[in-house]
Amino acid sequence: MALAIKEIEQMYADKTEAMRIDMESNYNLKLQELRTGAARAVMETTKTKEDCKDLRNAVTELRDKINDLDNRNAMLLREIEALRRAKEDRERELEAEGAMLRQEADGLRSELDAILRELQMIMDSKMGLELEIAAYRKLLESEETRTSGRQLTSSSFMSSSSRGGGGGDLDDAERGSAARGEMSAKTTYQRAAKGAIAICDCPPDGKFVRLENTGRKEENISGWKIRRTVDGSDRPEFVLDDRFAAFAAGSKITIFAKGAKSANAGRNDVEMNDPTWGVGMNVTTKIFNADGDERASLVQTTIYS
Repeated sequence: MALAIKEIEQMYADKTEAMRIDMESNYNLKLQELRTGAARAVMETTKTKEDCKDLRNAVTELRDKINDLDNRNAMLLREIEALRRAKEDRERELEAEGAMLRQEADGLRSELDAILRELQMIMDSKMGLELEIAAYRKLLESEETRTSGRQLTSSSFMSSSSRGGGGGDLDDAERGSAARGEMSAKTTYQRAAKGAIAICDCPPDGKFVRLENTGRKEENISGWKIRRTVDGSDRPEFVLDDRFAAFAAGSKITIFAKGAKSANAGRNDVEMNDPTWGVGMNVTTKIFNADGDERASLVQTTIYS
């Protein structure tokens, strides 16, 4: 029995030792796991703290940037408001200047119209004076011719005058004839055309040139040129623009000098920039197509007698 008890005690001691070793092993394993977990937790905590610190720094920087941007935005808004007020002030100034310039332009336009009217009157007076000068020149030439003839007549009748006394009456008659001398002007026109477009009228006062489409279809004469020679001097040429692209058949278009267009002019009539087409005794008006070929002409000749 003692042996059995001893065996039982030995078995109990062995089992107790095995349990102790197993418990110590488990304890050490658990302790190692806890230590490893604690170290990992410490590392994670440290990293979390560092991340939080970085986030706090980033938030602080962002707040500083936001404050800077708010300040800059406020400054830009103030500048925009100042620029808007300056723009409105400048617009008001420009509007006032524009109104003043329009008034000045209206005044200058009125002065220009008055000058053009005065120039037209001067041109008319010039034409009249030129005609009058030409008439007086012819009259003087005729008077010189009559005077030379009268001198020859007086010398041939000198002896008759001493015998019969009739020479004085003849001289008085000739003088009366010279005093009653009159000058007349005759203007002739020669027209020519190489197609449907013709120059139908150019008055001596140089106020307009009238074109006519004598054909049966519409003509495009844009790009054509009118050239005029007055007493041997060339006038500036006039180029027909897009307004002449549809010249209706059987119609006429008048090109007036500046300021000469009347109130009852046709709707297709136009006005050029020059105040006159030119005035003279020998005037030639020609029209050329876009290729430079002459298509029509009108020759005006004024003869004084």
